[in-house]
Amino acid sequence: MLWLVLACLLSGFIAASIFLIEKIPALEPAKRFTPVLSVPVGLFSIMVGIIKFFSPSVDFRATKDGVKYLMDTSAAMIFLGDLMPAIAAILAGMVCSVSLLKFINIDQEKKNSIESKLSMWKVPIGLLAIIAGLVHLVTWDKAFF
Repeated sequence: MLWLVLACLLSGFIAASIFLIEKIPALEPAKRFTPVLSVPVGLFSIMVGIIKFFSPSVDFRATKDGVKYLMDTSAAMIFLGDLMPAIAAILAGMVCSVSLLKFINIDQEKKNSIESKLSMWKVPIGLLAIIAGLVHLVTWDKAFF
């Protein structure tokens, strides 16, 4: 649970850092760390997002007798619990690690196209990842329906 929250919050902050630093001047010292941490955090976020996308959390709870049972989870629980934050972590990780495109053997025109599309969505994806991480932190064990 906390790995996905950490991946969403870190990659979301790095992706939306231009916007966040502009709006919150107290975050100005973070400006020198975001380029350095962008690729490692992006790769970490992609890895955690893929793992959580294909293996959502299974919630075991203990009863009064000490017997464990599987919590009945609804579709909304799985969507808010793992699917939405996992997709947000993957997208934010892709945005953060876009500089790795220089090592991929494709046409420069395609690289520029991918970079421009990802940079256009950098701030919205970063803010989405931060929100998804916070929602996941607060609601990961709540069944809504």
